[in-house]
Amino acid sequence: MATSFPVLQVLMNVALFVPLGMILRGVFRLDATTSVAMALLLSALIEVTQYTGAFGIYPCGVRIADIEDLLANTAGAWAGALCAPLLTRLGVPLFDRGSRPDDGPAR
Repeated sequence: MATSFPVLQVLMNVALFVPLGMILRGVFRLDATTSVAMALLLSALIEVTQYTGAFGIYPCGVRIADIEDLLANTAGAWAGALCAPLLTRLGVPLFDRGSRPDDGPAR
């Protein structure tokens, strides 16, 4: 069951949005609620685009809008937002906003 297509699809949707949650929380310094809300809105925009066939530009028969994708994407962003403080604490360069070396006196 763990390797069935529906399970893998949900896991891949979660994994796709984990970096977004990390970046919004760790790099842009948004709080967890705002990070998850922004990821939810982005995921909703993606699903609306799939549902409407790129907003009516062309019929889109191969893509299906699904509420499960929205929930899985949001869960992934939430997991990423929870992991970002850990990466900051570990000193990962992208997330570390430590002190910079002094370039000398200001002129």
